[in-house]
Order: sequence, then C-alpha cells, then structure tokens
Amino acid sequence: MPSVFETKPRRAMDAAAAPILRLGTGHRLTGVVLAGVDAVVFTVCCACAVYLWMAIERQIDPRVYLGLWPAILVMLGFSWALKLYPGVGNHPVEEFRRQVVIITLVFLMFGTGTFMLKQGSEYSRAVFLIAWAMCVVAVPVARTITKLVFKRVSWFGYPAVIFARGHAAERVASQLSRQPNLGFRARAIVSSDIGLGPTVHGVPVIDAPALMHVLREAGRVPYALVATEGMSPESLKELLAGPLQLFPNVILIPDLPLPSTLWMTGRDLGGMLGLEVQHRLLDPGRRTLKRGLDLLALLVLLPLFLPVLAVLAIAIKLDSRGPVFVKLRRVGQNGKLFHQLKFRTMVPDADRVLRATLEADPQLAEEWEKTQKLKNDPRLTRVGRFLRMTSIDELPQVLNVLVGQMSLVGPRPITTAETARYAELVSLYTKVLPGLTGLWQVSGRNELEYEERVMLDAYYVRNWSVWLDLYILIKTVWVVLTGRGAY
Repeated sequence: MPSVFETKPRRAMDAAAAPILRLGTGHRLTGVVLAGVDAVVFTVCCACAVYLWMAIERQIDPRVYLGLWPAILVMLGFSWALKLYPGVGNHPVEEFRRQVVIITLVFLMFGTGTFMLKQGSEYSRAVFLIAWAMCVVAVPVARTITKLVFKRVSWFGYPAVIFARGHAAERVASQLSRQPNLGFRARAIVSSDIGLGPTVHGVPVIDAPALMHVLREAGRVPYALVATEGMSPESLKELLAGPLQLFPNVILIPDLPLPSTLWMTGRDLGGMLGLEVQHRLLDPGRRTLKRGLDLLALLVLLPLFLPVLAVLAIAIKLDSRGPVFVKLRRVGQNGKLFHQLKFRTMVPDADRVLRATLEADPQLAEEWEKTQKLKNDPRLTRVGRFLRMTSIDELPQVLNVLVGQMSLVGPRPITTAETARYAELVSLYTKVLPGLTGLWQVSGRNELEYEERVMLDAYYVRNWSVWLDLYILIKTVWVVLTGRGAY
C-alpha cells in the first residue's frame, strides 16, 4: 500500500499548498457572527413578547423587563459551553436540540430567580411563555438562514484538511461542499494517490511533507478529517505519529459497513474501542412516547383542520365527478396493509390515462420508472393540481394517525409492489409506522431519485428522536410554503 508520505517535486507541492498559507484569522469570525445573530434574535423575540402582551394586557410596564438583560449573556455562555460557537461538525438536529435546551434553561432560571427574589409580581408569566415559544423557533431558524447567507463567504466556517485516498477523498470533499452547514472549509487534500487530479471539487491535492512544510510556517489548521478507506494500518499509524499531531482536532471517518447514525457512541472497553449503535424506534418506551406526542398534536390540530377539510371536500366535488377521498392500499407497521386516505386529485379513469401517456412518451416512462412521479401529470384535475402543489391532499391522513395506522412523522407509505425496491431495508421500514410527513419529503421531495428516498427512510428509523421529529415538522412548514419539489 503506498504511503501517504510519498513526495512530489518541492516546487509543485509548495504551489499546490499555497492556499493554506492564506488562512488568516478571518475564520474565527464565524463564531462571532453566529453569537451576534443569536443575541439579536433572542432580544427581538423577548421585546416582541413584551409589547405583544402589553397590547393585550395594558397594565404591564415594559421598562421592568430591561433588568433581565443578563439573560442574553447567560444564553451565549451556555451556547459557547455546548460548542455552538462555531458549531463545527454539528448535525442540524443536534444543533436544534442544544439550542432549545439552552433557551428553555435560561427562561427557567430567570423565571425561578424572579420568584425566589420575590419579584414575580412585577413580571407576567404570559410574557415569559410567549418569549420562550418565539425564541425556540426563531433562534434556530435565524441560525440556519445565517449559514445559508454566509456559506459563500470565504472566511465563514473553519478550515480543515482531508487525509484520504481515491474515492474516499472525492466522497469527503463532495460532502463538505454540499453541506456547508457542517461548518468545515476544506483547504487541502493530503493523498499519495496519483489517480487524483491537482484538485478535487476545487480543493488542492498535496502530499504529507508539503503539508508539514506549510503548517510549520502558517500555524495550525483547526481540523483534520481522516478517511481510512483504502488506507493500511501502517499508513494510519504513520499519520497519527506525524502530521496529525499538528492538528488540535482530528476526526476519523472509519471504513466500516455501518449505517450513518446520530446515536453512535464511542465506548472504552478496557483499552478497546467500541461503537454503540442505538435503534431508538425499536424501544417500546420511545414508541409509546412518539404515539403520545401524535395524539397530543392531533388534539390541537383537529379543531383547526376539520373546517378546512369540509371546504376542500366541497371544492373537489364541484370541480369534477367522482368521490372526495381515495383509499390507497399501503404497507404499514409489521407489514400489515391499511388504507391511506387522501383527497382525490385525479380524474376517475386515471390508470388508463397513465398507461396511454407512458406508452406514447418513452421519456415520461423513464421519469416514472425513476421516481414513480410525473412533473406534468395529465391525470390531475384543476383542484387536484393545487392540492398536490401545496400538499394539502395529504390532510385526510390525520384520521389514519388518529386510529394508529400512521404517525405524523415517519417513512413514506409504500405499496406492496414498492417493497421489492427497498430490498433488505424493507424489514427496517416495517418496524415502524409510516408518516404523514417524513425526512425525504423535506429533503427534496419528488426531486429525489427513488434510491435516495429509501436511504432517507432508513436513516429516519435508525436515528429517530423527538428532536428529529420536531426538526422535520418545522422543515415541513417551510417546504409546503415554498412548494419545493412538489408536483
């Protein structure tokens, strides 16, 4: 196995490594920007809560709340302690969880503090509750928007060097490029693989001696990402004893046949490294919790949805002949079949229209084979097209959730024929309830190819948590409002 220390001509390697010399200290502003956004949004939400309640209950004095300004510093301090500044390498769900926990703790602390100091009568509990509700939504959303706005700015994010060979180098560089929210900025790829070009996804490729030469002059890069795929144990030991000692943070990406999971924990087994993988939705206690949250949400949502369902039912009936609802046979938990309810969006003879369309147009037939969807579906009615674009045709499924056939969040309901496309993952799919919304619906919807949907469904089952469900529900609102990927 070639060593990662094989050298190139010094002139070529110094030229390739030159971008690392231009790191500067600008990347340190990443944490400052995120902290500033958090502080501003937190303050605005609290001020809005005060003036909103003052408009309802005019007997409060807004100046009293100015004395609670230290809450901003406490919130920032907790966030720094939990590594949210700069928040490098955090999954969006984990980042969301930490922010909600921090904000909740701050409000509990100051709410309890005012009571203990016998100042509770000066403050309104409604203001605290409204401000908390606004903050737990607005602060995470503002953070996400900030990352999207700044992702093209060269100094935003923390520099990282990738140690990898061949396909692994391309995979890691591509992932960091596609997901700037992780906070890493790949500055160089260290590899002895002569099959790699001078750059991979815009990242220069150099060798280890060149990196060591540059880092001695330029100072330390905060992160090293090491993909062990195709790397011999001797090469890895050589890296650990050599260049990797220059990095404050080293992340190993092992070449193991393990699924990606948020809940993988490292264990020290008497000097041996163990990785604990949790399948949370297979725990009866967590399933009961998920079901309880579904019923609680329905208790709030059903009074709002029922009038909307009635209006839409009338519109469908007036637009075209046929029933208001359709019942689609789908595979549920433990492989049991159930009828998924939807508003009818198609003409009565939809199957005949589809067959004729696919036979007449091979390009559309190929699109159907890939995604089981058509962007310009000739079967849709006028009202049906609107229902599909807004995803309102899914609303009747709240009744499926009510009777326990579905969950608010879960894998996409599939037909019996589709189980073959899930292959060995179908056993994982059938262990849980399918969902009204899910991870693939908020990750591109119909723009994704079928294989990507399958992997996202499997990822959801392996990584379920209350926080993941909340994250998906919030993203569902955004996806529905923008109409992204809907047809």
